[in-house]
Amino acid sequence: MKYYLYLILLVVTLLFSRGAAAANEPVVSVGEVKTEQLSPSIRVTGHVQSRYRSELSSGVSGVVAWTAEAGTKVKQGDVVARLDTTQLSLAHRRLQVQLQRKNVELERLTEDYQRLQRLEHSQSVSEQALNNARVDMALAQSDVELLEIEVQQAEDNLTKAHIKAPFDGVVTERFVRVGQAVSATQSVLQLVNLDQLEVKLYGPLSYGRYLEQKGSAEVYFNGGRTLLPVRALVAVSDERSQTFSAYLQIPESARAQFDIGQVVSVGVPSAADTAQFTVPRDALVINQEGRFVFTLGEDNVAKKIRVKVKHGAGERLAVEGALEAGQRVIVRGAETLRDGTTVRVLTANEFPLAS
Repeated sequence: MKYYLYLILLVVTLLFSRGAAAANEPVVSVGEVKTEQLSPSIRVTGHVQSRYRSELSSGVSGVVAWTAEAGTKVKQGDVVARLDTTQLSLAHRRLQVQLQRKNVELERLTEDYQRLQRLEHSQSVSEQALNNARVDMALAQSDVELLEIEVQQAEDNLTKAHIKAPFDGVVTERFVRVGQAVSATQSVLQLVNLDQLEVKLYGPLSYGRYLEQKGSAEVYFNGGRTLLPVRALVAVSDERSQTFSAYLQIPESARAQFDIGQVVSVGVPSAADTAQFTVPRDALVINQEGRFVFTLGEDNVAKKIRVKVKHGAGERLAVEGALEAGQRVIVRGAETLRDGTTVRVLTANEFPLAS
């Protein structure tokens, strides 16, 4: 009887010891070693600008009658400024009267020519008189057409006196005030579109081909980062600057993170993409001994692997070391681990970072 009690006590003690040991195992979250096509990069400065930014002029001379206030939001086709149209209206009316007079004259000359044509059969009119009548009629017809063109020009000037927004945007600056005379090409106000944004950057000319091949670039701003597609790249430079210019499109989903005029940092690839091992940034452990990551085998035993960091790739790092694609790597909880430590892996439900 005492023997059985002793055996039961021993089993309970062993089970308790195992439970306590499991409870003392460090808990970690894990990621995965991946093979990705990456390239080293350099940082260059870029700035956010609107794709549509214009200084509007009227195209005709006149006196400013009204302009929209700075900060006014307008839609395409809305009137943003207006010139006084008194003189333009008078000029238009004067041309209409001249055209009317010339039409009357053309009608008279046409009747004269037709009358002389009828008399030609009875030989009551000379050929010279008939030719003169035909020339006078043709000249009057040309004068009518010229006046019609001038009337259309006057109507166009009246239309131009009402300056309209060529795109949706906001008035950012007024260059003139009411009552001020302006020339046809003088800027009246500035209009900027706030929806279509892009990042403009300059980079070393020799790296332009790598950015064009990649088709996108990592942009860093206010402590965050995002990947933006290349809209256009101009690999043309002069002998002094030796730079290319590029434009990165900011999609609607990322627009709230950027403001016009904002300075950002852009990662420009400095070589072609190659296959490299990558790990999550938080998997890297840095101490006095160097830089390491901890991998996990099937037995959940942590193995310390020395690595060399090559460059960043968004939320991941390209590294060199004794790694294999698909290996589990500890992302959280590696700071206090030692080589050979048995750990407990948290699930995504227990610790979201585990995913």
